Amino acid sequence: MTMKLNATILILISFLFSCNTSESRHDLSNFDSPLGTGFYFIKDTATSFKRQLIKTTDIYSIDPTPIVTTKNFEKVEMFHEKDCYALLIWLDKKGSQLLDAARQNYKGKKFAIIVDNQLLRTQLVDDPQFATVSEKDDPRIYRQVLAFPCNSFQPRELKNYETIINKEE
Repeated sequence: MTMKLNATILILISFLFSCNTSESRHDLSNFDSPLGTGFYFIKDTATSFKRQLIKTTDIYSIDPTPIVTTKNFEKVEMFHEKDCYALLIWLDKKGSQLLDAARQNYKGKKFAIIVDNQLLRTQLVDDPQFATVSEKDDPRIYRQVLAFPCNSFQPRELKNYETIINKEE
């Protein structure tokens, strides 16, 4: 009886190890490769940097080279008016130029907003309501990015993200 049990256990263990290819191990290990807070392109082809969009089951391949990072953030602030809670980010001049170039050169593509190694939002690069980073934009709102629009997260979540981003700057 114990001989059959041992043989069964050995067969199960060898089956488990044979199913685990080096490629699947590679994908799992890179799923957790850290990405700093910032804006990244979402790739149409698979990359080893995959992130699940928070509050969904959608998984995206992320280009690990950031467009802008917290080094380019001048100010991060929670916005509240009536029932609207949003998170705004103001970019420095270099960050604004980088994001503007991305918007001009990659129309129709999406990018990811990563905070604390989590994919919090995907955004069309050329959405005009997202960012005012062109030098032709109204100077009162020039370099402003609507990182998380009205009610995309609960107020306490937005406050938490604001705190995390401000600590990283």
